[in-house]
Amino acid sequence: MLYLGELSMAQRNHQAAEGYFRRVHQLFPDNVLALNNLAWVLAQLNKPGAVDYAQKANALAPDKPMLLDTLAIALVSEKQLTKAIEVEKKAVKLAPETFGLRLTLAKMYIQAGDKPSARAELDALKKLDEKFASGQAEVNRLLKTL
Repeated sequence: MLYLGELSMAQRNHQAAEGYFRRVHQLFPDNVLALNNLAWVLAQLNKPGAVDYAQKANALAPDKPMLLDTLAIALVSEKQLTKAIEVEKKAVKLAPETFGLRLTLAKMYIQAGDKPSARAELDALKKLDEKFASGQAEVNRLLKTL
């Protein structure tokens, strides 16, 4: 079921993924991956509960950058942008070479109206050039909006 949930996520079938992850969670309440993925899916669907599941995952496996990223995304989905930024900054600090986290942080700064912080993150990502080739188009697009 966990595999089917991940496959559904990859196919952007968030409704199906939610069902699979809820079932895994029922069977294995402390499965960190199921908790984290359920939180992410709920955030994508703008459904309540994303933060609770993400917090449970983080309590079971603290200081994991990808779990913190999901928590930050869940916080954004529940309109807690200031707290989301703090959580995402912690994820970036723990995994500075995971450039996608910096891009997410920049997007959160944009959403919060903090253009100077967003620009700083985006400029840093732009300088990476080939090291972050997969994200350069989006970095350039976002820089044009500032």
